[in-house]
Amino acid sequence: MDFREYEACDHIFVFPKSETVHAHPGMQPAKPWQVRHVPVITWSNMATHSYQTVLMVDVGSGRLQYLAYNYPKDTVVLKEYEVPLNSRDSPNPIALLVFEQNSGRRLTLNIDYSFDEDSLFDVQRFIIDNEFHETQILFATEMLHRTDSVRPEFLPPSLLATVDTWMTVTFHSPLIHFSVCCKEFVFDSADIKLDPLGDSEIDPVYLRQSPSISVSNYFLNTALSHLHYHSPYDYSNPDDAPLYTLLMLDVDASDKMGSASRPYVIWLVTNFAISSHLNNALTGSMETTVFSYSRPLPVGKKLHRYYFLLFQQNDGSITHIKPELYSSESCPTEYNGRCFFDVREFMAHHSLTLKGISWMRSKEVEYVKYEYLSREPHSDSICAVENMNCIPRASQYSSSSIFIISSSTSLFSFYATLPTNLWLLYWAFNRWFSKC
Repeated sequence: MDFREYEACDHIFVFPKSETVHAHPGMQPAKPWQVRHVPVITWSNMATHSYQTVLMVDVGSGRLQYLAYNYPKDTVVLKEYEVPLNSRDSPNPIALLVFEQNSGRRLTLNIDYSFDEDSLFDVQRFIIDNEFHETQILFATEMLHRTDSVRPEFLPPSLLATVDTWMTVTFHSPLIHFSVCCKEFVFDSADIKLDPLGDSEIDPVYLRQSPSISVSNYFLNTALSHLHYHSPYDYSNPDDAPLYTLLMLDVDASDKMGSASRPYVIWLVTNFAISSHLNNALTGSMETTVFSYSRPLPVGKKLHRYYFLLFQQNDGSITHIKPELYSSESCPTEYNGRCFFDVREFMAHHSLTLKGISWMRSKEVEYVKYEYLSREPHSDSICAVENMNCIPRASQYSSSSIFIISSSTSLFSFYATLPTNLWLLYWAFNRWFSKC
């Protein structure tokens, strides 16, 4: 491999002369010299007869790094590529946005009002001024097509073509203190927003309650009255507003409960409305809960993938659903209708169009053990190192562990050891608080 060098701060630095870096949200931070040349931007099924606008913004500084339109065959560059230079110790994200030009080839772009007095680029204003708020979010849908870890096997690629809505899924988790396997844990209250582009991994302890969900037909705030923009969810007559169905799935459930192509249902609610007066939140007094929210409790070391699907109901209100028509007959009685759910058949039967999708990942941690022990307190395999449950025994209780976990620092605090001669007091304490 050939190398080049440069001098800075009285030091000589050596780097490869040629190197290919594939940029994606989950990549390790790139070095400035790795991204010193204008990138080649492409995606699968990129049609040469269509036109896109490509925008790169330094999220940390708010500055425009690159802007081109009529991409890829008649590309006009309005802002030449500028090498991202990060002067901070922490990683700095660069956002790449691709907008489909629905009107075809353009003569120009309107950027007259997209820069503020500090020369910072206003992406929100740029989208409105160039009427890009009606286009699909190509990058998110591209991840669904190409990335193995997020590609939904329960939906054919053709059904993803109607996705034009960004979903904001927020879990609100109150403070919790629990004991499991002779240890105590405390998790602070937290509001957790899903980051599908980052393929986020969420601890199950934060998924105890059903999330709040809001939407927009593009990925920025739609409350832009000063720009004379009207939300697509404004209706003078509320009866004209479409209704929506929300479906949450676990595609990595146990073999008895579901599969990647026919997943397990976590949550299913129909007849939602979208309120433009409540930040475009899913609301309504007439919604029908088909399956109440079942907190995700993934088992094993493997990450479980969870999907949120938002469907528009093309035939108005759904009055009755028979979930057993779309699930396996072998489903255990207590989970009847949730197992091996046929999403495509469900969509076809009720005339549903997929409008929004989000996803996350989660895996087994101590909270999951706590939940299962609460249901099966005499299980012998959940806590033990050698298939022995942590049952109070005088000879084994010379110490106790308490872990405090902060949602902001992930710092573990370990409390002191109790003297052996206080085993009776400790045994009573542990019997009272612990589920083991």
